Amino acid sequence: AALGALQVRQFPENITAIFDNAASNPAYLQSNPSEAQKLATSVRQAFNLESARLSGFKLAAPNKDGVANISVGSAVLANVSSSHIDNIVVSSASLSDPGGVIGLRSLEFADINMPLDGDRAAVAAGAANLGGKAIVPTFGRVAAEGLDVRVGDVTFGLDKLQVAMSYFVGPTPTNLKATLDHLKFSVAQVANP
Repeated sequence: AALGALQVRQFPENITAIFDNAASNPAYLQSNPSEAQKLATSVRQAFNLESARLSGFKLAAPNKDGVANISVGSAVLANVSSSHIDNIVVSSASLSDPGGVIGLRSLEFADINMPLDGDRAAVAAGAANLGGKAIVPTFGRVAAEGLDVRVGDVTFGLDKLQVAMSYFVGPTPTNLKATLDHLKFSVAQVANP
């Protein structure tokens, strides 16, 4: 495992008055929730993790067919902040058990935007209507390469699948582009009506 640099940036706005008021009055943040939210958001947005990497992960766990083996060659997170992740990439992943094998050369989630703090607070408070705002992360791109599935009588694979999403209205993308390269399967698996 390896961690990149932890970067610190200036607060997006001056919050000195909030610190001063909280220092002189211990109940200030509790009685001023909007100021407490502003302080928490500013502190969270001040930090950014350049990268995190995990290599050579393996796990064996019992399942109904025997033992399931999970392995990941590497998993990388890049440019992680409280509101955005540039990308998450998992490489050389496989899941196998006596029933079959699922392998994947790479899986990437890119341009991940987290819900805004106010939206998360509204959900926590039980708000029924957020006016179309996102309460789940949005993804700019999801891509998979080198999928190989051999489970029982089912065998298929693909070289590449990529879905790019943009122009979000709340959590819903209004522009979607999908690419699928070289879907492979045995025609004997397709039922003839």
